Amino acid sequence: MAVETQRQINHEMPLLARRLEEQEDECSKRSTVNMNLIHSSKIKCRSEFLAEKIQQEEREQFSVEERAKFLHDTIAAQRKRHAELKSKSFEEIQVLYERYKKQDQTFVAIGSEEDERAIKKMNEKDDDKEEEKKDESVHEEAQEEEGAKKRKYRHKEELKAKRRNHALVSQEKMRFEDMLHKIS
Repeated sequence: MAVETQRQINHEMPLLARRLEEQEDECSKRSTVNMNLIHSSKIKCRSEFLAEKIQQEEREQFSVEERAKFLHDTIAAQRKRHAELKSKSFEEIQVLYERYKKQDQTFVAIGSEEDERAIKKMNEKDDDKEEEKKDESVHEEAQEEEGAKKRKYRHKEELKAKRRNHALVSQEKMRFEDMLHKIS
């Protein structure tokens, strides 16, 4: 019985060793994949953190500079406006007040129905202008084509005149040669 058990153990040992190796290989592959995932996620987190930090610093710096400039411009505009109003009479200030009041009353919020209608009208006007430009360009092309035809016709006429002139010169030359021939 001991010999049989020993044979069975000897027979199963290589199979168990092979299974153990396969399991170790699979575990090492999994751990490699997991390590790669962990490593890539760490890199991604670091890069996202650095990008966010840089963007935040830029926004803060930009906003501080921007706010300082805006505050300076606003104060300067208010001082200028105050000086202008001080130099005006009550009636002139009343006219300005009425003008600004009218602007407030005619204010149209972006995205409102009235704004959409106004945009639609502007687009229609632009379309009409584009059609007029197309009509003008078609008219100009027709004029250019007509001009090209006229130039071509003039060129043909000039060629005909040159040929006639050349033919007349040739005839005169022949007559002159005939006269010389008769004289000699």
